Amino acid sequence: MKPVRAIFADLARRALKQAGARARDVKAGCWGLCGGDLKEDFDHIGRECIRPLGLGGPSLVTNDAFIALFNDRWRSRAIAVTSGSWTKWLGLNGARMFMHDGHGHLGIRALATRELYRIHEGYRDPSPFTRRLLAYLRFRSVDDHFNRTVYGDGKRAYIGHTTPAQWERHRRIPEFLGRRCAAGDRESFRVFDDYAAELEDGTVAVARRLGLRSARIEIVMSGAVLAGNP
Repeated sequence: MKPVRAIFADLARRALKQAGARARDVKAGCWGLCGGDLKEDFDHIGRECIRPLGLGGPSLVTNDAFIALFNDRWRSRAIAVTSGSWTKWLGLNGARMFMHDGHGHLGIRALATRELYRIHEGYRDPSPFTRRLLAYLRFRSVDDHFNRTVYGDGKRAYIGHTTPAQWERHRRIPEFLGRRCAAGDRESFRVFDDYAAELEDGTVAVARRLGLRSARIEIVMSGAVLAGNP
């Protein structure tokens, strides 16, 4: 919680500076965080990250999908899709609400690295795209990538783990894909197409559950992947 508290403190400091206010002047606050899903999460985040800020009024802690949906006005029929480290779908139809994590959803990073696993397991041959991805992630080979990411991290102590630098590059796979798309790489486009299909499936699931399939709805998209890759 310490890094989260530091981020929230910085956000509050900048917002208060813009408003020309002090922390005790705040009448109410609303905070959204990826990974906030359960009441226990919200209580913990509020206690560890919000209360130390010394705000004057009460604060509501919720998932970041709510912030995307209601950041500028109230909406009674809408679906929010947030995609950064993970993807969350949130829908609203009047008093009815439904939110899901899409646990059948791979996500854009897994869709990209799946191509390296396929080479390791013989499903396909290496390509210019997979060679560039492997070099970008700084693994020696597809076998090294497979062993470290599947068996090394927290599974077998005698298998080398991924390094912090490799994980940071894994986190930035969407940016790598964006650059490759700008260069006309067709395989990178295909990864984005597969990712878009997953986003569509998750959105349709919300619409189905809330009876929004024949309604005119607004879709709000936010998050590092969606914001960073036009």
